[in-house]
Amino acid sequence: MKKTLLFSALLAAGIPMFAQTADPVIVPEFYSSKISPDGKIIASYIYDQVAIYNVDTKEITRFEDVEMSMGNGNCITKDGRIIVGFTPMDQPVVIVDGVLKDVDNHDYEVFILHGITGDGSRAVGIVLNSNMDSETMYEPFYVEVSADGTVGKPNILPYPKKDWLGTEPQYCSAVWISNDGKTILGQVKDNSGMAVYPIVYTEKDGEWSYSLPSESLINPNKLPYPEAPEEFNLQPVEPTDFMTPEKREAYEQAMADWAASGYDYELYPSPAEYMTDEEIEAYNKAADEYNEAAIAYNEKVAAYFEALQEIMNQSVFFFQNGFTMNGEGTLAAMSAEIEDPDADPFDWNSTTLRPTYMLDLTTGDLKDVSGKDPEDYPLPRQILSDGTVIGCTPEGFGVLPVSYVMGPKHDGYVDFPTYLATVNPAGATWLKENFTKEIEEEVYNDQTGEWDFITSEKLLAGSVVVSDDWSVVSAGIHAYIYSMDVSFESYVIFGEGSGIESVASDASLVSKKYYDLNGLEVKDPSNGIYVERAVYSDGSVVTTKTAKK
Repeated sequence: MKKTLLFSALLAAGIPMFAQTADPVIVPEFYSSKISPDGKIIASYIYDQVAIYNVDTKEITRFEDVEMSMGNGNCITKDGRIIVGFTPMDQPVVIVDGVLKDVDNHDYEVFILHGITGDGSRAVGIVLNSNMDSETMYEPFYVEVSADGTVGKPNILPYPKKDWLGTEPQYCSAVWISNDGKTILGQVKDNSGMAVYPIVYTEKDGEWSYSLPSESLINPNKLPYPEAPEEFNLQPVEPTDFMTPEKREAYEQAMADWAASGYDYELYPSPAEYMTDEEIEAYNKAADEYNEAAIAYNEKVAAYFEALQEIMNQSVFFFQNGFTMNGEGTLAAMSAEIEDPDADPFDWNSTTLRPTYMLDLTTGDLKDVSGKDPEDYPLPRQILSDGTVIGCTPEGFGVLPVSYVMGPKHDGYVDFPTYLATVNPAGATWLKENFTKEIEEEVYNDQTGEWDFITSEKLLAGSVVVSDDWSVVSAGIHAYIYSMDVSFESYVIFGEGSGIESVASDASLVSKKYYDLNGLEVKDPSNGIYVERAVYSDGSVVTTKTAKK
């Protein structure tokens, strides 16, 4: 582990508020993946390597000697002091004040930490199920954590012992935890591994219970559940089963000699040469019976999965780890995973839609809020205290992530650069000037049947994370697509904390501006989709997407 001072201190005070913020910075070989709610600590994750950037001191700490991952949930405390995660060997990781701590695994072969409360007193994750007779591999837990990073023994949370089909679930997870430690969000993966759906654990008066908020979205048309075929127990028949011991021994020796000869086809020993006509007839009869039973079983299996798929196509299940919860434990956003009825069935990469569902954890209300755009549905990555959702499209080989923002009215996504222009115009201008890059892409030409290389300019906003008040915005960039100097880099943009805020009941409207989806201000909007930015007398700012006719 080493520390390197990378950047200069903040600009001097005594100038207007916005100018007091630091200039944007670029951090090389750093891929911003998580941020503390107060924006003081940003964590990077690149190929099992974690690094931490301290916004105040401008120092970066790299844990180069230890392979590890950060937790999939809210793995950083509110002030950034504690970060939790796990190693490639599924052992717990705790970082306190930039120092990696030794953690007792309490004799669990799998002990993964995913989320931690804002004050760092309680964490959640999964452990290996100690019941070897159970088909549920991993169990959810919560654990108490001391200020020095000492982790207590896991407390197993209650979870369903049967999945939506009545079989044992493959696992139940605990990933996100509210700041008061009393609401935990996770997922259930069914026994087949084909379906994932949310689970919410709640503590009341010291007792834990769970709920499954998407139950009503599973098999909404009440189709009859198919009965899974029993295990096929018949053993295949072999010609040697019908030979005398002497003939079997001779045949096996002939097979060994044939193998030693280099598998010469002309020397292959036919088993019929070692069997009587009666033995051959008995073998053929047994083989026919086995084949008929196997065909009948396979037909039952096919019918079972066909009926199961029909139910799944009408149900709403969810994307694994494509979900997030705010620190208050009142709202959660999650990506569904449903079949696209208009998709090309031969294009495996375009058959699934991933609309965002919003879960009100106070009422249990769960609904689709993603709207009709964009085409590439982002996976919710953060949901802020006011309900603003930060989403990003999935990354993949040759696929760059695209980030979006959905305001607290939950009326669809706006691309991130457009949204940033409404809350931090100077930051948006800097981003456009510094991360509009010439990108060479390989595109298939239908007319020639060949792949063409096309160069174009693109604004690479990256995979975005923001502080809860928008005072710090950061994103990881795959720099190798435009630079030979670094593989990854991140930017950090500072603002006024001008995110969407709640408006006092007696506050009056001071100003209202509209921006098009390119981030340009429009004086008289009409016939289109715009971003509305309203400023009130109490200083609060409300940014929403709106349609004008």
